[in-house]
Amino acid sequence: KIDDWGIDDFASAMSGAGALGGFKDDEDDLCQRCREAAKGTSSQWVSFCNTLPKTTSDERSVRGSCQSINLKTSQERDNWCFAKFCD
Repeated sequence: KIDDWGIDDFASAMSGAGALGGFKDDEDDLCQRCREAAKGTSSQWVSFCNTLPKTTSDERSVRGSCQSINLKTSQERDNWCFAKFCD
């Protein structure tokens, strides 16, 4: 029965089904990492931006946007993080 399965069994990455909102933990981590980088130096910010994926056009756009605010204040970078990665 499906009731005997947990969400991890039924909708894990291995099952191929995928749970709705399955990236929540990754998003939370990305939010936290971004906001930590925002508090740091411009070189720490660039290092964070360079960890962002760049496979798709949308990903390259986010990465470019991240890099473009390198010299902004930590508050402006934090606001950017919140808008992009935090709920």
